[in-house]
Amino acid sequence: MALTPARWLAAFVAGCLFLMCFGLILPDDPYYYRQNDAVRWLRRTDRTAKIAATNLRTSIVVDSVKRALSRVPASTGSRWLMSAGIDDRHAAAIRRLQGHSEVYSVGPATNAIDVVFIQDAPGLVRGVQVQQNLSQTILLPDRPGSRCVVIARVGQRQYPNWLSSREFASRVLGPCSYYEAYGTPGPQIDRWLRAGAWHFGRVSAGDRALGLWFPPGWLSKDRWAAEGGYPLRVYVPLGSVTCLAGDAAACEAVVRSSGDMGAIPLRAGNAWTLGAFGTSDDVFALGPYGPYFLSEMAHNIGPERFKRFWTSTADPVQAFRDATGQELGQWTADWTRRKYGNNPVGPGVPASQASLSITLIVLGAIGAMLIARRRQMSF
Repeated sequence: MALTPARWLAAFVAGCLFLMCFGLILPDDPYYYRQNDAVRWLRRTDRTAKIAATNLRTSIVVDSVKRALSRVPASTGSRWLMSAGIDDRHAAAIRRLQGHSEVYSVGPATNAIDVVFIQDAPGLVRGVQVQQNLSQTILLPDRPGSRCVVIARVGQRQYPNWLSSREFASRVLGPCSYYEAYGTPGPQIDRWLRAGAWHFGRVSAGDRALGLWFPPGWLSKDRWAAEGGYPLRVYVPLGSVTCLAGDAAACEAVVRSSGDMGAIPLRAGNAWTLGAFGTSDDVFALGPYGPYFLSEMAHNIGPERFKRFWTSTADPVQAFRDATGQELGQWTADWTRRKYGNNPVGPGVPASQASLSITLIVLGAIGAMLIARRRQMSF
């Protein structure tokens, strides 16, 4: 059977479709092929045991810090404390960090919190190896009059430079920054936050507004604009794509749903443990800037209106409407547009990738036709 240009083209297209389908059915992790059911079960069991051991260690640390704080002289202001195990290098870094953290405050400090730094290198916990690097355990107030407590745990590795960095200063206080500036949230706001919306308050931008986000390193600003926002989908769960495209109703649903749809921090009782190192690969309900959401809201609407929202007895949507006269969903949609630019909704591929694919197909088809023509001429 002669290989006519039409058959060459059909074979080329069939090959492309085969490779595309083959790529879609492959698991992302090649290691998947080298695992059997027993290995996967062992990996899940090991992870479960490490989470349980980490939570147990967190409970032990929290109880120890509570006892130590009860022996500290009373103070009307916030306290920054260090355990005896902190060496001189880390102590100097912590003192510098305290100055930096004031720059990233979400509002004027009107209430007292405690920030405690301890050396924590647990090793084995009930026979399970636990590695403790730098992290924060946030102890939320559990009764009226109690303080929000940040327990910063310095582990086996040494991080004096990171400890005194402005990036860590923007996240060290976490939720306690809002208690320090605005006090105890209203009952429905508090339930919303504790249900998961504290993910919106993990990091503070201070008194400055964040600029337009674009993927770090591998994508230039010009190409980011040309891609029409498609790379952003790597950083958000599927349910948030419509919100980031500017849909106010979808944004309200995302905010109501209590924050992060991705990684949930470890909880032990009333304590929340957060990693001290942020990563651009985290998946958040409102995109990479999601952990700044409450900080951005406070900066945008101002401290007075944010405090009315914060202390309101209404649910978050009604509280925001009462405090600002705006709809929370529309405000959030406008915020995502300012931070992420244009993000078209619906299936599709970026224009640059579509153009490249079409160009390669055309070149392949032309090459196939030229080869077929030469074979016919040779007979």
